[in-house]
Amino acid sequence: MLKTSRRTVAKVIADQLLNGASSEKLMQQLAGYLVKHGLTKQSDLYLRDIESLLATRGHSIVDVTTARELSDSLRKQITKAFAGQQSVVLREHIDESVIGGIRIQTSDKLFDATVSEKLRQLRA
Repeated sequence: MLKTSRRTVAKVIADQLLNGASSEKLMQQLAGYLVKHGLTKQSDLYLRDIESLLATRGHSIVDVTTARELSDSLRKQITKAFAGQQSVVLREHIDESVIGGIRIQTSDKLFDATVSEKLRQLRA
C-alpha cells in the first residue's frame, strides 16, 4: 500500500481546514491514516507540519502556558503581538510546574519566560 508524504498529507489537511472543513472530522481521518500506516509515533510531526503550513498562510496557532488562567487583557496582548496574521488561535495550558511567568510557542518559535525556565538556566 502506498503511503503519501507527510508534507503532502499536511498540505491537504491545511487546505481543507482553510476551506471550512470540520477540524474534528479531519483529525479523525488523520488518526485513521496514521494507524493504518503504522505512523502513530509521528503524529506530533504531522500536526507540526499542518500548523506550520497554516502559519505561512497567515493563520497562527499559539500555545500559551502559564501557572494560572490568562486574564482577558493578557489574552488580548498576546493576540495583538500576532497582528499581521489573518487569524490567531490561542491554546491555553495551565501548568503549575512553571511556577510563574509565561511560555508562548508557535510551530517555529518559542518564548519561555517562566520561573521554572529561569531556575533551570541558573542551575546550568
